[in-house]
Amino acid sequence: MNWNAILSGCAKKISAPLRPGNAANDNHAGQMPFSLPNTGLTPCNTRLYIGLACLERKSPTAVQPLCLERVDSKGKKEVAEIIDVQIGQVKAVSGRAILRSGAIGSCVAVVAYNPPNKTAAVAHIMLPGRAPAKKTGTEKTKYAHDAIDAMVDKMAELGSIAGNVKVALLGGANVLQRGDDTICQANIESTLSYLKKKHLEVVATAIGGTSRRNVWLDVDSGVVSYTEGDSSKMQLCRW
Repeated sequence: MNWNAILSGCAKKISAPLRPGNAANDNHAGQMPFSLPNTGLTPCNTRLYIGLACLERKSPTAVQPLCLERVDSKGKKEVAEIIDVQIGQVKAVSGRAILRSGAIGSCVAVVAYNPPNKTAAVAHIMLPGRAPAKKTGTEKTKYAHDAIDAMVDKMAELGSIAGNVKVALLGGANVLQRGDDTICQANIESTLSYLKKKHLEVVATAIGGTSRRNVWLDVDSGVVSYTEGDSSKMQLCRW
């Protein structure tokens, strides 16, 4: 069993009926309670659907967020929901949750954390600068300045004070390794300069290079971990 695949999104909870001939009826689905070695975590979903076959489903399914159970030092189970942050999205949360963003190539992920009240946010930025006036929603927050503004506002709504917010930065890789590809560096420079303007301190980075990255922020513990290329998960920082 590939535990990394499960954590990166190949485990989905399927609530729709499974029909004959559907890939979800094979041996990769069903009641499979298990623990994640060396993590103290257990997926709390009991019906799992694993693998790329999910792309072949013909009918809509109700897919619910993957969540993990953590066992604390006293043996008490605590459930943490995994919240995915896609391109152009900005999500903020407080309490027990894991913010996750993947396939970060030339994009930049801004991971923000306010230690005093364990409030966190992740913005997945695709483009430098500020969006044209006609852009709205996630089309607007694909741009660095707008995404950071939205991130600060969302964290403030959860009681975060800007002066307490620390930031980690990941991405900006020239994945295609093209000499004329300047978007990756432009994203890094635009994001860093605007964070400085907003007085948000960057305390850790994993930027540049040529490898895609994935990032996780455990809101309860303040741990930011990531993968780079085909690497195993590494800790970037702990707040």
